[in-house]
Amino acid sequence: MSPGENAGPLAKRRASIAAAMRHPSRYRLLAESEAPNPFIPKTYGAVSPPGERVARALSTIFLVPARLALIAPLLLSAFVVASAQICGLSDAQLREPFVAWRRLLQWVLRQHLRAMLFCIGYVHIPTRGAPASKAEAPIIVMNHHGPVEPAFLAWHTGATFVGAAENLRMPVVATLAAAMQVIQVDRSSPTSRAEVVNEIRRRAASPRFPQVAIFPEGTTTNGRALIAFKPGAFVPALSVQPALVAYPPVAGRVCAAWGFFDPSWVYGNDSLAGLAFGLLRQPLNRMEVAYLPPHAPSAAERADAPLFAENVRAQMAAELGVPTTGHSLDDVALQREARVLHLPVDKAVVEMSKLSGVFDVQRSTIRAVMERFARFDTAKRGELTLEQWLSALADGDEVATLELRPELEAAFRLLDVDETGTVSFREWLVGLLLVNSAEHDPTNAEALRFAWSTLAGSLEATLTRAQVLRLLLLPRGGRAMSEGAANAIFESSDDDGDGLISYAEFAAHASEHPELLRAFADRLIIRAPAVCAQPAPSAAAPAAAVAGAQVVDARPRPRVRAPAGDSSGARML
Repeated sequence: MSPGENAGPLAKRRASIAAAMRHPSRYRLLAESEAPNPFIPKTYGAVSPPGERVARALSTIFLVPARLALIAPLLLSAFVVASAQICGLSDAQLREPFVAWRRLLQWVLRQHLRAMLFCIGYVHIPTRGAPASKAEAPIIVMNHHGPVEPAFLAWHTGATFVGAAENLRMPVVATLAAAMQVIQVDRSSPTSRAEVVNEIRRRAASPRFPQVAIFPEGTTTNGRALIAFKPGAFVPALSVQPALVAYPPVAGRVCAAWGFFDPSWVYGNDSLAGLAFGLLRQPLNRMEVAYLPPHAPSAAERADAPLFAENVRAQMAAELGVPTTGHSLDDVALQREARVLHLPVDKAVVEMSKLSGVFDVQRSTIRAVMERFARFDTAKRGELTLEQWLSALADGDEVATLELRPELEAAFRLLDVDETGTVSFREWLVGLLLVNSAEHDPTNAEALRFAWSTLAGSLEATLTRAQVLRLLLLPRGGRAMSEGAANAIFESSDDDGDGLISYAEFAAHASEHPELLRAFADRLIIRAPAVCAQPAPSAAAPAAAVAGAQVVDARPRPRVRAPAGDSSGARML
């Protein structure tokens, strides 16, 4: 591309692209997310001042042993009570309502839970509103930070829970869970979720069972946003009572000396023992709870569980003063992958639920893309500089990459939507998915506009025969197109015979000649894994394994509603 074809600063080029698009670029909307990361502690990356470190050291010496001395007999007593409560019951009998004397022991067990919360610093827990009766709301839904909320709800409402089976298999915890009749969901079982929904329905229909408390996010967060709700709590189409929890800093000059400890069970606080230790050494911990009025589903919500879930989520987010986001449990799994690849875990959070709603992309595909990104990201910062980008794309072909440097730099700057001088994993991934969606669906005008803008610099720009041949003739995966075939593609696309290909000509012939899109994807985006360089899969097989990666069928799918905006700032309950 000659300098004269796209003269002018980057701002002029971006303005030209924006003016040519009739609505906002899907790439910018997906790649430039201002949503807070809900999977890192609020204190992530913060360095405690010397005064806080001294205060916590003193607590470790004096306060922690004293509290452990109180908690140990309470825990032993709770274990004895729970063991007596379920003594002689089979697994099937544990799923049935308890008789009166066993319910009495369960009440005693709930008081043990409140005493243990007191011992770790939750002396007073202010609440707003009141729990509804089971007749008004058989199900309670609450946002989820960590292990404190289940203990509180069990004490305050007497509700039983839906919990992840892997978290309930520890000694003592397993006995307490059985005594509280926790409904266990096995995340690895394809049938477990349906069984849990049926069990919720069964317990809701029986007046002898207590309410069921569910954390619909399906995982723990730092509370800065409400992530995508799982529909399980809403499939029964019963009234639910939203409950909210927040952990604000403790007021007062004395407690401020210890600093704020975030009790969220997320990466950075991912050791349960470390989380407990952090709570034990704080002189006081603060927790606030609010019960909202029960939400009875409308006819539309009864017929559409995701709509019901989204409306309840919006109501809860408004009360908390936080945004809703497209994050999900899959983002937590991607954080684990990032840790294995030595990438920053906060950079691996891509709002998986949001991307899945637009592109039919699986977590295994994103994992394969992340593995290749990690090889490019030699500094392990979760982002690529221009030089890292060029080095990765060269792949031993330095001469060809040098010839394409203007196009490569244009692609890099277009993908760098936040203008930081680097391309993050999320920006890189979304660009790849959008280009891939154009290859699989050449009628997708928005994806084609993005591909052309990245390739040519603006929608008004044109590509010469030399530029097109330079892209098409570069070897890809050890294969090279013949010059005759490349010339034939150019000539059949040059409708007006002026020796140039415009965006209109490119879009008109995209379905006939996907080779240009493949060349763009190979040379200007990633080089590999081969998620963009294969024929579009059939409808019966939307994804297939190619070269150790999975081909993405990234055709946009219709959505009922987009995740809510990116307001920020938590309002006190």
